[in-house]
Amino acid sequence: MNAEALGIDLERITDKQRETLGIGLRVGSAFKVEATGEILSIFFDFTKLVGGRYFPISFDQIIPEFGATANDLVETGKLTEIDLSDYLDIPYPLKLSASPGAVYEDLPVSQIDYNH
Repeated sequence: MNAEALGIDLERITDKQRETLGIGLRVGSAFKVEATGEILSIFFDFTKLVGGRYFPISFDQIIPEFGATANDLVETGKLTEIDLSDYLDIPYPLKLSASPGAVYEDLPVSQIDYNH
């Protein structure tokens, strides 16, 4: 339902892309280049959600056109992290259940406990 609301055609993306985008809606981040306002996806490809460019690298690898790692760019304020859940207007909060009889409307919004 979120895909349709966000203009994403699920028939045109792979199962892996669907999984990545779904996880991204809850815990994903993109990055804004402070000098230009451009949005970057690093490591995970969230361009279908936020546009911009994708760099399939880890955060400790140098992005050649910036001459530094993503970690260094964030630390120096040249990139600002953007939580996708704050950046996007997600009309249907993520709700997860292992119960085959679960009814979406009856489930609470999923919570993440980062301490476990």
